Amino acid sequence: MSKLTRLTLVCRGATEANRKSIFGLDAPLLTEEAARAAELLGAFTPRADVILSAPEAAARETASAFGRDYALAQALADVDYGGWTGKNLADIAESDPLALQAWLQEPNAAPHGGESLGRLHGRAGAWLEGLTGRGGHVVAVSHSAVIRALALCALQAPLDCFWRIDIAPLSRTELRNDGRRWVLHSLGA
Repeated sequence: MSKLTRLTLVCRGATEANRKSIFGLDAPLLTEEAARAAELLGAFTPRADVILSAPEAAARETASAFGRDYALAQALADVDYGGWTGKNLADIAESDPLALQAWLQEPNAAPHGGESLGRLHGRAGAWLEGLTGRGGHVVAVSHSAVIRALALCALQAPLDCFWRIDIAPLSRTELRNDGRRWVLHSLGA
């Protein structure tokens, strides 16, 4: 009999880069208020067998607010935005609208020279498959893009649904696996 695996995905807290729609900055949490909210979230997140975190500062800060040790998981890292790292979405839309449109509409486009959404989806899917049959409760702190990709993997939904999922900072998404398949139990709670 296969073990049930419960995966609680926590979207890392908001940063100043989020507020300004800046791609890929490895920035700490926005405010003390965001840090307190992460602590509260940790208090209300059921006990985990293991806590994992993306390597970026805001994810590590969010994971540390749970008050327990955590391990870094490179597979949970944010999208590599390549040449767009540190740039504002509005500036990219103004300076290179066709590249932005391609990235938003074509899953394998990477006009910024970084990671396409297709590659992100593949990375997320491989990581998720590695958890199949693991058993226990895993809490993983990551970024909205990674959580969207993981939800699509669980649903076996097409990648062009990526932009139709909204994942807010500090929201929780839960996936479950019975050893055969992943199911989306809750999204963005």
